[in-house]
Amino acid sequence: MNRYATNSMVRQFELAMIKSTENDYIVPCSLNVMNSIACAIFAHKHGKLNLLLFKDGKYIERNHVL
Repeated sequence: MNRYATNSMVRQFELAMIKSTENDYIVPCSLNVMNSIACAIFAHKHGKLNLLLFKDGKYIERNHVL
């Protein structure tokens, strides 16, 4: 993905998250701009943000009501 094609990212992520629910999670990885856009779309759609973060060989949950 082109890191500067943010409009394209928004369109693709909105389509990918059509069937997402408030109980789904985002796993931050790859480009920071992609993480930012994915989290913004998820939070806007569901009013909350659920993250799975990798630490010390395991995943930890972080949930934020916005």
